[in-house]
Amino acid sequence: MHRRCVCGSSSRLTGFSLIELLVVVAIIGILAGAGIVGYAAYLDGVRQSQAENEFQEFSNVLEKDVFAKTSGLAEVGALVPGAATTCEEVAISAVQEINRNFESYFDGPGAAVYGNALLDTLSDVGSAFPQAVTANGGSFSVTMQEVTSDPTTGYTRGATVVICLDPSELIENTSVHQCVCGDADPGTECIFTQIDQTASALDTAYGQDVPAILDALLDIPDMCVLPHNEFGRDGACTTSASGVDGYCDPL
Repeated sequence: MHRRCVCGSSSRLTGFSLIELLVVVAIIGILAGAGIVGYAAYLDGVRQSQAENEFQEFSNVLEKDVFAKTSGLAEVGALVPGAATTCEEVAISAVQEINRNFESYFDGPGAAVYGNALLDTLSDVGSAFPQAVTANGGSFSVTMQEVTSDPTTGYTRGATVVICLDPSELIENTSVHQCVCGDADPGTECIFTQIDQTASALDTAYGQDVPAILDALLDIPDMCVLPHNEFGRDGACTTSASGVDGYCDPL
C-alpha cells in the first residue's frame, strides 16, 4: 500500500465579502447623516439664542431712548434720532439703525422689521382662542389668533419686531413694543400671536381700560404678540430696495 504524504504548510486567505463591505458603508452613511442632522439642529439653536440675546439688547436700548426722549432727558439716543417724534418715526428709525449695524442670523433681509407693516400679510393658523390678561387691577379676556407670515414677504424668524400701538401718535402719548419670533413653521415663516379683536370692539367692551389691556397683551413675554391689522400702515417700509414688508433699509 502506498501512502501519500503532503509535506509543508498551508494557509487560508480571509477577507470581507462585498455584501459585508456594503453593510459597513451603509452604517457609516447612516451615522454620518444623523451627525449632520444633529449638528444642523445645534447650529439652529445657537442662531436662535444669538438672535434672542441681541433682541434683548435692542429692547433695552430702545426703552432707554424712548424714556429719555419722553422725559426730556435727551433728544438723541443710540437708536432714536432727535427728529423722530411719532411712534412710527421712532420705530422705523430704530429698525434702520439696527439693520445698519447687524445682520440676520437666519438669512433674512435684516436683523429687525417694523411690525405694523407686516399685519396685512398674515394668515390665520388654527382656531381663535381667548387670552386672559390683567390690566388696571382687573381681569379681561381678549380673542387671540395664531397667524403666520406670508412666505413671499421674505420675513424670517430671529428678527427683532418693533411694534407701535398707535403709529401716528406722538411717542409720549402711546407705546412702542418689541418681540422676537422664535417659533417657525416647516419653512422660514414666523408664527405670531395676533390680537384678533379690533380697537373699536375692545373699546365697546372695555372702554378706558383698552390702552392698558393692549399694553399688557403686547408685553406677554412668552409670545410674539402683534396688534390687529387695523394698526397697519400701508407703505411703511414696503418701498425699500429689499422689497420686503416691514424691512427698512439702513440709513
